[in-house]
Order: sequence, then C-alpha cells, then structure tokens
Amino acid sequence: MTAATQTAVAYGFEALGLHRIEAHVRTDNPRSARVLEHCGFEHEGVCATITSIKARGRTTGCMG
Repeated sequence: MTAATQTAVAYGFEALGLHRIEAHVRTDNPRSARVLEHCGFEHEGVCATITSIKARGRTTGCMG
C-alpha cells in the first residue's frame, strides 16, 4: 500500500502540479496513518465527525 500511495502522491505533485495533498484517516485505524507517515504526511489535527459512505459519523485525523 505504501508504494501505491507514494506513486499517487508523486503523480499529484509532479504531473498535476499540486501544492498540497491531504488525507483523512479514521482514528481507529493506525496502520493507515503509518502508511501516510511513511509517505511524508504529518498529523495536523482531528476532525470531530466525518460522514462516511454508509452515513455513520466517524472521528478522523487530518494529515497533510
């Protein structure tokens, strides 16, 4: 998963010319946060509630 994330981030910055990429990670899923940390993301804060596809509120961490 880390290699796929690194490829997507590189594409965003290099090919698309993005200046910032951020991700929201569920606080009960530390492995996803570690993947992002390995790709250079840093924890920036916590969002109180994000509505998921199944319409259940989740607490998420914002990483950029």
